Amino acid sequence: MPRRPETKTSLLPSAERLVTYVVTLGPNGPTGLPQKLCEDCGGPSDWSSDGTVLLLQIRLGPSAGAATLLKIPSGERVKLHALEGPIGLELTLSPDDRWVAFGRSPDPGRRQIFVAAFASDKIGEPIPVTDGQQLDSHDRWSPDGRLLYFFSDRDGFRCLWAQRLDPAGRPLPDGLMEVQHLHRAQLSASDLPAFQMGLAVSRNRIVFTLNQRSGNIWMGERKGGGQ
Repeated sequence: MPRRPETKTSLLPSAERLVTYVVTLGPNGPTGLPQKLCEDCGGPSDWSSDGTVLLLQIRLGPSAGAATLLKIPSGERVKLHALEGPIGLELTLSPDDRWVAFGRSPDPGRRQIFVAAFASDKIGEPIPVTDGQQLDSHDRWSPDGRLLYFFSDRDGFRCLWAQRLDPAGRPLPDGLMEVQHLHRAQLSASDLPAFQMGLAVSRNRIVFTLNQRSGNIWMGERKGGGQ
């Protein structure tokens, strides 16, 4: 299975208009000025392990989104019609670049995760990984491509789950796993806004964000003896 290259580039969407840049990174930081990749092509979501294909997503309106494939360095764009639909795409390629995971949100309280075969500029038929009856988000592949990790509120709390997949990308029966329950009031992901949530998976570690609550109880003494 091919490994993704070490980080060499960083994608910078402009804050003023939708322009995507790439900057080359060395051991000590950037080695040159950012170079423009495209305009009005969407925000960067993920790219192939060899760095020649970039997936971007863009909103088409308040409840619709679309995805575009950008070939590097030719700059050719391919619209991925199979991925058009309700917003919440969040495209992620599998480690071997054979599958793409994404989500669709029919309403703000639900998000369904899908996978589809990915080959060059073609997307296969979407395969449901979750049933879409709860909010399943921030899906990430395991390094071997056999698992999809994601946050879900299926047990009433926003916890970390994983779904095993077969070689054809379909969820295995009884393949849903509870990875980490997050039911404590002090440490929770339930009230985190989506833009503050994060999930990263390596061979033997998972990094994610939580909201930590703390407080103090104070006791004071009233002077003067009044009521």
